[in-house]
Amino acid sequence: MRVLVAVLALAFTTPIWANPGFECGDLVGTWQGDRFDHTVGAQRTSVATFYATGVVVLDFVYNDGVASQSSREYAHWQCEGDVLTLDYSNTMEDGPVDYYEISELNTSYVAFKDVAADCSARYGDCGGIRYELVRLPDPAPSDESCGC
Repeated sequence: MRVLVAVLALAFTTPIWANPGFECGDLVGTWQGDRFDHTVGAQRTSVATFYATGVVVLDFVYNDGVASQSSREYAHWQCEGDVLTLDYSNTMEDGPVDYYEISELNTSYVAFKDVAADCSARYGDCGGIRYELVRLPDPAPSDESCGC
């Protein structure tokens, strides 16, 4: 009975905003997401490779049904609790720092949304877009394979 009371007391006193218990190390690996990007009118496939060193390589392919265009970005990533930070300041001139709130993270799936407070001076991720990515079956990338 005492154990039940202790468990119930803990359940009712733990704030709902407490750290959901994500393991940030689960981000290390290669992830893919697909969505329609309304800002450019094209299907966007993104592949994000997170390295244990804190580097992330982002490959994007945009396909509007007529032509495809691809791009690559490099950033430094950090994860703490349910906040994922991508810092482009060392890889792009005037590069932004993007913040995302992680809602789900496990070894095969991650979901997050951007949390930019002011979208007026932003290009790219803004406006509460929810991103969903699945882990690709490749083994964890080695830091030497980064090429960055």
